[in-house]
Amino acid sequence: MKKFLAVIASASLAVTMFAFTACDNGNGDKGTIKGDYKEPTADELQTALESIDDEKVLASFKGVEFGAKLDMATKSGDTKSEFNINLDYKLAFSEEAILGSGNFGVKTNDGKQTSELTASTYLDSTYVYADVKGSAAGQTADMKAKIEYGEIIEGIIGQLPISEITEGEEGGNTDIVPTPDETPDVAGMIAMLKDYKFNIGLDSSAGYKFKLSATEETFWLIAGEDMPDDQLAAMKLLMKFNSFVFDIYFAVDEQSAFTQMSMKVDIDMVMDMSALGGMPMAAAAAPEMSMKISGYVDVKAFDGAITLPEGIAGDTSYVDKTEDFGAIIGGIGGGNGPFYLN
Repeated sequence: MKKFLAVIASASLAVTMFAFTACDNGNGDKGTIKGDYKEPTADELQTALESIDDEKVLASFKGVEFGAKLDMATKSGDTKSEFNINLDYKLAFSEEAILGSGNFGVKTNDGKQTSELTASTYLDSTYVYADVKGSAAGQTADMKAKIEYGEIIEGIIGQLPISEITEGEEGGNTDIVPTPDETPDVAGMIAMLKDYKFNIGLDSSAGYKFKLSATEETFWLIAGEDMPDDQLAAMKLLMKFNSFVFDIYFAVDEQSAFTQMSMKVDIDMVMDMSALGGMPMAAAAAPEMSMKISGYVDVKAFDGAITLPEGIAGDTSYVDKTEDFGAIIGGIGGGNGPFYLN
């Protein structure tokens, strides 16, 4: 349970920074798992999935390494803006302790000024620590805070309708979650993915590596699923893709142990404002809008040591913000906050 709380706490810290903090494409091999991928038949994919021992995937799991980056640039007429996020974090689990350390950064540029925030973050068995530095409009600000993540997770779980999800009525339908003995309909799954123009890749040369790639056709099929044909046609006139990459990878070794999961995104989109027949003034002011989004997420098995700053547990310069953080989270989505804290 402590491992779960630590992973969730780290992810929550990153997501919260993304949400409350006010490009380049040099990602290289980030967000990918190299391999000799070939399109599998249903039998080949079935064999690969059945060869993976579920009980061994995380059995020797000693830690995890996160890496993520998002670069977004927009242009409308003479107006340009950029938004960049990066995250590098490691977690190590042992019988004695859970330790984590990493860095986070956000940078924005609206064409007039640049704002930047960086944070060095650490985690022990009780707290997430953050040493935050920010700058905007020629001003700078620093803050050191810590959050008791176990309290936060318990508070969030306490607000969820867990009993409704897990208990159910006696004798009720329990077929929502397949039993371990059920054989997945691989042929049906492949057919569904093909219908949506996904590409599937498999490399079984050393363990198993899987690759799932969405295409521009995938985007339009999903976008137009509940959209009238005339609206979809209008949207296609408005939006044009110069490039569209959305790849997801997953890999295990020969012993079925998890090694890596990754995602890579590279999208270059142009919006032809002249297609907005009912908005001639907007089209005249900025006949074309462009947006470029590139980024990756890497989650890798980690088997290394993490050293926290000496004396961080007793460092009084880190202000305890657990209650304030709880109030913020409790107020999201119309909540009244603060949520339950012991």
